[in-house]
Amino acid sequence: MLYMSLFHHLSLVEDTRFHINQRHNLVDVLFLILSAIASGQDGWAEIQQFGELRLDWLRKFRPFTHGIPRRHTIARILQAVEPGSFQLCLMSWINEVRLESNKPVIAIDGKTLRGASKLGSKTFHSVGAFDVTNGLALYQEMASGKGKEIETVQSLITMLNIDNALITIDALNAQ
Repeated sequence: MLYMSLFHHLSLVEDTRFHINQRHNLVDVLFLILSAIASGQDGWAEIQQFGELRLDWLRKFRPFTHGIPRRHTIARILQAVEPGSFQLCLMSWINEVRLESNKPVIAIDGKTLRGASKLGSKTFHSVGAFDVTNGLALYQEMASGKGKEIETVQSLITMLNIDNALITIDALNAQ
């Protein structure tokens, strides 16, 4: 199986902007956002600042012909991206990286956010999948309740298209 680059996967995200609003390349901006977030940046201003400070490094991978967009432009560009399309592109890329290794170990577990019930009447439950072999967080999804964790795990396994992997889960999901 030929390994497709992150940029190829990002190019599959549908660009819904009008042609007059496409000064900055969508793949460039998505790569900027992913790089900044992976480096611990939080918020549009920090993403813009990250790009401006590391433009030479970013240009080793992408042209950034018109430089780094302003923070409001970054936000508008990401807002124009259909979330499902972006999620599918990232999941596809992560799955491809995961499949390149032989039989990765996937750990799936549910968590409850501590103290969340003190903030209101709602408690937050999530289910996450982690590729232990490659050190990749594959996905995290909110479960609609503590009793719905099994359903969420089942849909997660289906969505991740997990095949030829060793999966670890807690006792709740062994039912």
